[in-house]
Amino acid sequence: LISTFHSLYKDDFYGFTHSHTMTEHLIRMILRHYNAADEVWTPTEWSKRKLHGYGFDGEIQVVENGCDLPVPTAQEYRTYAEEGHRIVGVPKQIPLLLYIGQLKKEKNLELLIEALAIAHAQHSQFHMVFVGSGPDTAYFKRMIDDLQLKSHVTFTGKITDREQIKALLAASSLFLFPSQYDTSALVLREAAAFSLPLLNTLGSSTAGVSTDNVNGFVAKNNAKDYGGRLVQLLGQPQMCKNVGLEANKTLYRNWSDVVDEVEQRYLELKAKGPKAKKKRSSSR
Repeated sequence: LISTFHSLYKDDFYGFTHSHTMTEHLIRMILRHYNAADEVWTPTEWSKRKLHGYGFDGEIQVVENGCDLPVPTAQEYRTYAEEGHRIVGVPKQIPLLLYIGQLKKEKNLELLIEALAIAHAQHSQFHMVFVGSGPDTAYFKRMIDDLQLKSHVTFTGKITDREQIKALLAASSLFLFPSQYDTSALVLREAAAFSLPLLNTLGSSTAGVSTDNVNGFVAKNNAKDYGGRLVQLLGQPQMCKNVGLEANKTLYRNWSDVVDEVEQRYLELKAKGPKAKKKRSSSR
């Protein structure tokens, strides 16, 4: 039995129950499940530390995620970029900032919007595109209105057409991803397919696999620092391009690569047979 860990159970349980006692009880139930497995897999070192923090003391294997987007050719990239600008409807000289994901407070989007206000106050040119839906969409739209950012922001809603997603990735200059909630964001791989760098927050799972100013950008987890870094990067488009190219080289991973790795791991575990399970059981 192989069990995977890729959800912040403690955060989710407490969000539903608002009870520390019930949350801890549910976590103990979850740990029994992981303790019964022959192997436990998780997609990042960050999520590995989280599961250990829950009280799991067994061995954890890191098996990284991939994405379904192929790397475009140079001509495909140009075509997608043109389509992305057409979808948003802003001039090509205006840098596009992109977020793809659920629109909920757990994703740290209040910080993102406050950072946009800082960039706007410093007269930076940009247009922000939010792709996705979620329970806090109306709240974020009110924030945008209150901060007088409406003309600089587009909410597309949920987009299921992968060609449109590719177009927006190609047209954008920077992917804003301040989330501290995700254990392994697939958008990191998707953005890397299109050489689009992420602006992460320190301590997040995506920051954990990025090297600042090399294959991604990292700011402190507050609006002032994130906004200041955004202003800086909007003024350094070539740096964003260079870092995006390095992200493509070092962070991109297709699901076919993952399948090959997983198949090999399955075969190795099968070859170990009962001995592997006995060893795993005796360690508890």
